Amino acid sequence: MHPVQGDAGLGDLDDEGLDAYDVPTESEDIAKDVMTAQVLTVPSDATLQQVARVMVDKQVHRLLVEDHRRTVGIVSTMDLLRAAAK
Repeated sequence: MHPVQGDAGLGDLDDEGLDAYDVPTESEDIAKDVMTAQVLTVPSDATLQQVARVMVDKQVHRLLVEDHRRTVGIVSTMDLLRAAAK
């Protein structure tokens, strides 16, 4: 297992998960080398419609959620689908 570090505590990614994405386990690259530099965020009180609009307009599947300029989570297209399926 490869623990994901940081405030968000996103969980673990095992070698099988890496294989599914063809991520070389012996790579010298670090997150900074491959990350998306432009971070898109929404406020924690944004409506789901507002979140969906940002995702569509910016063509992304995940947005950081902020509360008073502090990241408190991530909202994804799967999160929106789950909410819609309730």
